[in-house]
Amino acid sequence: GVDIHKPKPWRGWPEVVKEIGTIVIGVLIALGAEAGVEAMHWAERTQKTEAHLRAELANATVAAQVHIAQEPCEYAMLDRLQQVLLQPGDDWRPPFAIVGPDGVANAMLAAPIGGFQQQGWKNAQADGTANHLPQDQQMAFGEAYNLLATAQAVGEDEHSLGSELNSLAWPRRLDPASRTDYLRLVARLREDVRLMATSGRQILAQTKDVGVTPGKLEDYGPALGIYQGICRQFQAGKSVIVIRPPAMGA
Repeated sequence: GVDIHKPKPWRGWPEVVKEIGTIVIGVLIALGAEAGVEAMHWAERTQKTEAHLRAELANATVAAQVHIAQEPCEYAMLDRLQQVLLQPGDDWRPPFAIVGPDGVANAMLAAPIGGFQQQGWKNAQADGTANHLPQDQQMAFGEAYNLLATAQAVGEDEHSLGSELNSLAWPRRLDPASRTDYLRLVARLREDVRLMATSGRQILAQTKDVGVTPGKLEDYGPALGIYQGICRQFQAGKSVIVIRPPAMGA
């Protein structure tokens, strides 16, 4: 025969409410579990990002210390150039020059380059991880990385101006107008040197606020010995300053 399914008898509103309630509770439990998994995911991701950001900022503290350490030497070099540029005459003979291992004069200033990477913070902003940091941490990290961006920009300007100054490494004819241009260049470089050291001190202070343990000056690597060697030769009155590997001394 044919099975006929009779409709279930009406069991009243209490039973309907109970069934709906069971469904709603099930949905809420599922949503809660999903939210919990999502929260755990972001917590783990944020923890890893914070560790990476602190490591990146620790590297920046090393570069900051190098710029602070080099400030007096760079000022002294620029002061010496200014003194000679202010002397009359059309003949230019450099009071000193930095010479490469090949014996060719190629520089007039021992200014460190770079060291203020910001990719970690850019990535954290791009993938949304930065938004999951506590509000005070977001602000502290943001301020630290703003200081790094400033230092990077000033450092690039310093390098560009320094490249122009390097043409003074060779004897040449230098008329009064050219001397004036170089004096302006020296003044601009002196301001960049000051800003780099100031930014370095601000970076050291701000990174401390986000729990960054600063690196050591020696962590900068072999280039530090080269900069220090150049400065020692300049302070000793050498007119030909030779870039030497650190192991060979200055």
